[in-house]
Parts: sequence; structure tokens; C-alpha cells
Amino acid sequence: MQFALTGRNHYPDVAIPGHSSHLQLEPGEPPAVRMPPLFFAIDPRVADASGEYERRFAAEHGARLGAGFIVTLAGGLVLTDGFIVADRDGYLLSDSFRAHGMLARYGFTEVSPRLLKAAPPASVAHRPRAAVLGIQTNMNYFHWLFEALPRLELLRATGLLNGVDVLVPAMRPWMAEMAALVGGATLRSVVHETDLTEVDELVVPARGLANIQTFTRHALATVAALREGADARPAGGRRLFISRERTPSRRIADEAALMELASRHGFEQIFPEHLTVAEQIATFREAEAVAGPLGAGLANAAFMAPGAALIEFAPEQRVGDSTLFANMAHHLGLGYAGIVGPLVNAPHLPADRRDFHVDLDLAAKAFAAV
Repeated sequence: MQFALTGRNHYPDVAIPGHSSHLQLEPGEPPAVRMPPLFFAIDPRVADASGEYERRFAAEHGARLGAGFIVTLAGGLVLTDGFIVADRDGYLLSDSFRAHGMLARYGFTEVSPRLLKAAPPASVAHRPRAAVLGIQTNMNYFHWLFEALPRLELLRATGLLNGVDVLVPAMRPWMAEMAALVGGATLRSVVHETDLTEVDELVVPARGLANIQTFTRHALATVAALREGADARPAGGRRLFISRERTPSRRIADEAALMELASRHGFEQIFPEHLTVAEQIATFREAEAVAGPLGAGLANAAFMAPGAALIEFAPEQRVGDSTLFANMAHHLGLGYAGIVGPLVNAPHLPADRRDFHVDLDLAAKAFAAV
């Protein structure tokens, strides 16, 4: 099977008569300067302090919003468990994958510039009409919340959710709980479990993230609806410290000492993965401040009420997601504080899997700032 990367992206401004139709909901926006942080520091022990600052504060890296739209294909293909979409002529929809590098993970190889091939599918299904929910990073809490579920929000807002099969991955309980909270009683989910699903009329809502750190309005609307629907007091005044000490990677090397300091500033340690989705939403709905290391658990800060504060402890050498949580805070009206710390000396591990240090004096200033 051959597929092309050029020609037909089927974005709202390039719909093709007889092949696709579109519905534009919200246009994208150029980068805007983020709100000034409550506190921000780069530990002098990091390898490239000036590079860290440039990645996080260069004007072109300001917060912006991606477009919200729905494309409907007259004949569409849903490929692999990464939910990559192509039209009936084999043109891949660029909005169905976040980066070209992801295509190789799912068996696509380049045979000439912008022309790819993939092995014939071992299993094929057919549906007359369906919508796409799944993404490449389905099992990640942050991406399921901010990238996949907003597709349901677009379908719901436009009335297209009624009577359509929604193609989903084999969902873990927390994923199904989230989908039910967003889609409600009208959600009719069908597991996409073949190499290829052919659909006569395939509805493809825009993902909630245009890229790893560019949100959309429908992503923000999704978390706002979940927050407002939580069974919690509007403002409980709690201060939460999200721990990663039980995870296999990207932990704070000296978390016990940092947690002791945090507790003196009123923070309580929490392990979100031990709570149901409803409990996580309600717990963070009550918080006035959240602190924690870069990771999916920090996505729960989105459930705080506007005016609350977020403290992010981030390891050095993050490129794609260096402004992810600062942008999230900006769009949701949260105060943001951040500290970038040095990686531990573990050269046998890739940088994005290594633990890192947080300077306690800098952390004390961040805690005091919120």
C-alpha cells in the first residue's frame, strides 16, 4: 500500500469536492506573549542555561491556539492502532498525526520524497459511517485528556455525536471513564482493532493539540466542562504536590527533601494514579495551588479554578514540551512558576527518561511566590 504526504491535507481551506467537506469552528491564532511567571529560575548546574531560557521565552514560542475544525471524507481509511487517517486515494491527513517521525513507528517507510509505503493490512473492517477519536499516544493521561477527548467535544458541540460510531482504542478503565464524562449517554464507541478500517463517510475532528505545546479552544472547553461538572467545593484551598516517586522515570532525585520543604508551605503529597478520574477532577477542583515534576499527572492542574497557581519542576534538555505547562497555565488563567533542574548522571539512559535535581533554595522561592 502506498500513501502520500503532499497534496491533500483536507484542512478547512482545502476541502476537495467529491472527496471531503469541512466545518470550520475556530481559526488558529498567532503566538501571543504569555503572562509573566510568578517565579521562574534555571538552575546554574544545567548544561545549557542560555539555551533553556531561549526555548522557554523566545517570542516565537509564545502561547497560541490551534484551529478547530471537522473534516468529513467521502471514503476514508483508519490505519494501524495509531489511528492515522488517509483519504480513499491514499493521501494522509496531516492532522491525524503529530509528527512525521511517528509514521515510522507504525510501519510506514519512505520510498521517495513524501511518498510512503506500508505492508498490506492483515485485518480489515468496514463501517458505513464513523468518527475518529484515537490518537498515537492513547495511553498517556495528558494526551488522552487534551488531544483525544476534545474530538468528542467538537462532535458534541456540532451535534454530530448523535448516531455515529466513534472509533476508539481498547480503552483502560480511566480512559473509558473520561470518554463517558465527555461523550455522555450519546457516545457509541466501537473499538478499532484491525490494521485497517474502511469507512464510507469518515468524520475527522481536529485533535485538541495542534502540536505538543499548542492547545485549541475545544481542548480548553473539554477540561473546563469536566472541571465545572466535578463533585467538589468551588475552592477548597488545598495545596497539592504531585509525586512521581513510584514511577520508573523522570523522578525528582531528592523528592523526600523537596516534599518536606513543600509541606512547610502547606502542600500535601498526592498520587493521582491511585484515584479514579472523577476523584482526580474533584480533588484538583478544590486546589488553590499544584506543584510537581513535568509529567502526565501535572495535566490535572487544568481542573483548578482560574486564579489558582501551578508550579512545574522540569528537567533540562526538554525541547518539544518546554513550554507545554506554561502555555496551559496561560490559557486557563492560572499563575505559573517554574524551575529547570539538572539531570542526574546516568548516561546509559536517554535524557527524557533520566531523573533530575531540584535546588531547595529555588523551590522555597517558588513555593513562597504562590
